[in-house]
Amino acid sequence: MDANADSVQKLRKLYQQELAFSDAQLAEASLDDILFQFRNKSYGAYSLRQSYQKTLAYALSGALGLGLMMIALLHLISQKNWTYWSPWGMVWIIGVGIVAGAVVMYFLQQERWEPVPNRDAR
Repeated sequence: MDANADSVQKLRKLYQQELAFSDAQLAEASLDDILFQFRNKSYGAYSLRQSYQKTLAYALSGALGLGLMMIALLHLISQKNWTYWSPWGMVWIIGVGIVAGAVVMYFLQQERWEPVPNRDAR
């Protein structure tokens, strides 16, 4: 069964005219919406691109917190005097708070919490 090239081109043009964004929709669409216009959004790449900015912000704040913790730890070890109420101890506490906040916010932003299927339910 051979397809005529002209009819394939006409069908492709008709398909894109019927399903393409209108000018108003195109003005409001994000880059991801335009990119995934004729693609499958349900396999995961679309949602990964949507959450990329938040994930990057959480990762950078976690790295900043870990850096603060490392600097404070090295300074407190070199002084051989560990106290949480010193300025470097406060830097340590702030670093722990930033890391904990980044981890909690990352896991709270995850939309899909799929339960693990019970093996005994079969």
